[in-house]
Amino acid sequence: MATERSNIYEGSITLVKIKDGTSGDVITIVGTAVEYTLGSNGTVPPSSGWGSAIPEPTEGERFLWTRSTVTYSNETELISYSVSYMAKDGVDGQDGQDGQDGQDGKDGSDGTGVTVANQEVDYYWSNEATAPNIEDDTIWGDMPESLALGTYLWARSTVTYSDGTVTRTKMVSYIGTNGQDGAPGKDGSNGKDGVDGKDGQDGQDGQTLYTWIKYSNSPDPQTAADMTDDPDGQSYIGIAYNQLEINESDDPTKYTWALIKGS
Repeated sequence: MATERSNIYEGSITLVKIKDGTSGDVITIVGTAVEYTLGSNGTVPPSSGWGSAIPEPTEGERFLWTRSTVTYSNETELISYSVSYMAKDGVDGQDGQDGQDGQDGKDGSDGTGVTVANQEVDYYWSNEATAPNIEDDTIWGDMPESLALGTYLWARSTVTYSDGTVTRTKMVSYIGTNGQDGAPGKDGSNGKDGVDGKDGQDGQDGQTLYTWIKYSNSPDPQTAADMTDDPDGQSYIGIAYNQLEINESDDPTKYTWALIKGS
């Protein structure tokens, strides 16, 4: 019996409102992560089972979900989802009438199932809301190091299957600008003078904290030789926040590692 494979692709976009900052603030990206899980439907993203490895589909869970998380310096996050469906064989049709016996054919080669071979996420940043060409590879690239207010960040997910089929989806987020000033409120009546409070205790001396950044081709580097300061050609970013020393450590365990693009 011949079977026909079909794919269903659906995606959803989550837009996160960026908190208003003071005049002149620049919002930067402090972390990115891409995770995968299987689901039983293509409408509601699963609430558990997310991980960095692409899982194999099962009989009851044939929807492959992808979750991309971008963390900004103003403590907000942009979470977006995309989904693809791994088709299964349809039900058997009714038997047809017997045909005449044909000549014996040659033995065929063993068939293989279709699986996800690779998935990549790349980005396009623009001052305009016009959607970019999803097929133009020359305009898509790595995540920008910083984003100006009032601009648009597009993310493109490219899934390659073992039979050579390629599907692409895109989603967009908007980096909000500062809102307009509200009208001045009325002056309140003067209150009575309060009683003088007691002197507070002296505060502790302030500390200068630093953020370290390294890059690697491994999701779990073991030695200093596995890390580099140059992001070119690397697939993972390691970040260590609130460090007391300005000089970056060569210990990979000091960093939190995340995928910056499919490898």
